Amino acid sequence: YTKFTFWYHMYGATTGSLELVMVDQNTKTTSLWKVNGNQGDQWQQGSVDVMASAFKLQFISVAGNGRLGDMALDDFQFLPKVMPSCRHSEFTCENNGNCIKPTKVCDFHSDCPLKSDEVRCGTCDFERWVTCGWNQVEGDNFDWIRQRGNTASYGTGPGVDATSGSD
Repeated sequence: YTKFTFWYHMYGATTGSLELVMVDQNTKTTSLWKVNGNQGDQWQQGSVDVMASAFKLQFISVAGNGRLGDMALDDFQFLPKVMPSCRHSEFTCENNGNCIKPTKVCDFHSDCPLKSDEVRCGTCDFERWVTCGWNQVEGDNFDWIRQRGNTASYGTGPGVDATSGSD
């Protein structure tokens, strides 16, 4: 089990919808999260719990009816999910159920027998123009554009990056 967190920005009078779906190993698709329309001119954090061992995540966006709407995504992160058998802030090791402090999770040192405290610790902030394994689907009606700074249409899109607060 893991928690997937991300930041999104959806701004403009004709902003469409953004959905996060999980595709499991049997290619079954499950909607995990969805938001529609203008969410204001600020970054918002989204998160979902993923309860599968083998999966792919896909963001699906649908453009609105007009040019006054933009969507942006940033700072993808997989975090270990805290299991209920431990205290609120502790992490439960897979296999033996031992509880460890949250500072011991994702610290590049295994504190659990199967290294479960170090397995799902990847992050992706797109700062170095790396795609982090995310791919643009070809042949659809919408393309993501990676850029810095404001969007070309006035009054839409984020003015700054979610991570650094700069363009």
